[in-house]
Amino acid sequence: MASVKGTAVDASLRYVRERFGEGALASALAALPEPDRAALGQGVLASSWYPMDALLGFMQEAERQLGPREPDLVRRMGRASSEYSLKGIYKISFKVGSPEFIIARAGWMERTLELSGARGVRLAHPACVHRGDAVCRFGASWD
Repeated sequence: MASVKGTAVDASLRYVRERFGEGALASALAALPEPDRAALGQGVLASSWYPMDALLGFMQEAERQLGPREPDLVRRMGRASSEYSLKGIYKISFKVGSPEFIIARAGWMERTLELSGARGVRLAHPACVHRGDAVCRFGASWD
């Protein structure tokens, strides 16, 4: 089972809370299966690891509930995650790393690349488990 760092989980929860309010966050969490709700709803520690499926389930549920109010919600969550990281735990990486260095260590490509100095970022997502592919694949290029 794949895992994700608490910083990524916290960023998604934080984005929904700040953008839509505590009630919207509680509603999205309440709709998750019990194991996922328990994993994400008890307070997230940045240094801990969480089930990737729980985070993906939360993101999908948030998009289902809130997507009509904010198109491209999941992408915006990813961008916000990079913003939060720039101001927090990974701040030093953005000061010393090139776009190549940063992207090799980060998941939220678009905003992460922009914050590390890349211009004209272009992303591709040619394979996705949610479209029936065996794995997710991402590609990025920039000027």
